[in-house]
Amino acid sequence: MHIHLYFKEQEDDPWTRLQVAMADRIILNKVDLLAENPADLEAVSEVLTKLNGAAPQVKLNKALLLCIDRWIERERERERERERERERERERER
Repeated sequence: MHIHLYFKEQEDDPWTRLQVAMADRIILNKVDLLAENPADLEAVSEVLTKLNGAAPQVKLNKALLLCIDRWIERERERERERERERERERERER
């Protein structure tokens, strides 16, 4: 079964839609398995963008999965730094 067909079945599930809509990032794992048919990955990516265009989509293959914990922590630290910068801006405006 092509992944985009499987995903199409899941797309109408309210729980799936809610999870995607509320995600702050979307991780697509094992994309290397779609190398022969990149249109499948593109179809899934387009649906995810429609459901949550604000969340970055991170495409990983098996080899990169080991790095995900470090990537998530770096992203969290960047967000904390952005929040500190916004707070400094608010302080300067007062």
